[in-house]
Amino acid sequence: MPATKFGPLISVMTMCVSMRNIELKPDRHSVLPVAVAIIKNTAGQVLLSQRSSHKPEGDKWEFPGGKVEAGETVEQALQRELLEELGIQPTHINFFMRVPFSYQQLSVELFIYEVHAYEGLAVSNEGQPLAWVAPGQLANLSIPAANQAILNGLRLPNLVLVTPEPDPKQAPEHSFLPRLEQLLKAGVPMVQFRVKGLDLKQKMALARVSRELCREYGSFYLHNGSLQEALKLDADGVHLDSHRLKNSGCLRKNPKLLYSSVCHSIDELQLAKQRKIDFIFISPVCATASHPGSVPLGWDKTKELLDLAPMPAYLLGGMNADDFKRAFDLGAQGLAATSILWQAIESVPSILSRAVRIPYQI
Repeated sequence: MPATKFGPLISVMTMCVSMRNIELKPDRHSVLPVAVAIIKNTAGQVLLSQRSSHKPEGDKWEFPGGKVEAGETVEQALQRELLEELGIQPTHINFFMRVPFSYQQLSVELFIYEVHAYEGLAVSNEGQPLAWVAPGQLANLSIPAANQAILNGLRLPNLVLVTPEPDPKQAPEHSFLPRLEQLLKAGVPMVQFRVKGLDLKQKMALARVSRELCREYGSFYLHNGSLQEALKLDADGVHLDSHRLKNSGCLRKNPKLLYSSVCHSIDELQLAKQRKIDFIFISPVCATASHPGSVPLGWDKTKELLDLAPMPAYLLGGMNADDFKRAFDLGAQGLAATSILWQAIESVPSILSRAVRIPYQI
C-alpha cells in the first residue's frame, strides 16, 4: 500500500476486529477469536511466518498473529501479538473483514484489519522463520485453510461494474462496447459481464471483445455464465447465478479461475460455502430499479450474511457511493453496481475516491 502521513512506508493488514463496531460472540468457548496481521513492504511484498512443526497445520506459512486472550478486546490482542511476535506497535487501522472457519475439531473466527502505520521494525522475536512474498506468489505457498479468504481479498478490488443488457436498438459496437471502454479508461477495476438476452453465439462474440478490453486496461474480467464459456474466454473468474450454483453439484474448480456466486439468503450462502466459492455478491441490499419485484434484504440481514460468510463479499442492489463506508464498516469487500456507473461515467472518479477504507488511530 502507498505511504500515508501516519507513519512508515510499510502497511499492515490484520485479522482482528474493532470493538467500536463489532462485538465478540458470547459463545467464545466454542469459537476461537483470532487476531492476525498481513504486513506489506514498500515493494508490495507480504510478510509471512512459518508455523512450528508440532502445531496443527505445522510448517505452513501464515499471516502473523494469534488468539484473543480472555478479557482482551481484539484490538488489544492485535497490539499484543504484533509486539510479541514482531516487535511492532500498530497505531492506525481500519476494519477489513471477518472470516468464520470450522476445522474438524475447532472453529475459529478471524477478524481482519488493515494497519496503515506502526511503531518499530518488524523482526522475528520468537525465532519463527519470516519471509517476504510477492502477492503473485502467495498462491504457490502452503497456507492454513482459513487464510485462503485473505488471499482472495488481497487480489480483489473494491468496486465491480455489473454490465447491463445491450441496447437492442443499437449494435453493441456502437453503444455497449464504447461505454464499457469509457468506464475502463476511467479506472473501473473489475467487470462482471452479465448478458442474458443474447443467444450464445452473440453473447460470446460480445464477451470476447469485452474480455480483451478488460485485459487492455488491466481490469479483472468476471464472466457470468458457464465454466466452459469462462475458460474459452481466458476469464479471470466465473460467476455462477443461483441456478448454476444450485445445479453445480460437486464443483471441480479450475485453478486458473476465481469462482463467485450470488447470495440472496442464508441457504444460498451455505451452498456457496459447500461449493468452496471464492467470493460472493450479497443481493439485493436495497430496492433497485433494475429488479423492481425483488424484496431487498435490508442492512440488518446483509450484516447477518456478511458475518456468516467465510469469503470476501460484495454488496449489490441499490448501492451508491455513500454506501462504501457502511459496507466497509460491516466487513464487505466493496460494492457492485450497474446504474451509478453505466449511466454516469463522469461520476466514476468520485466513486473510486470513495472506494477506500479510512484508517483511524488506536
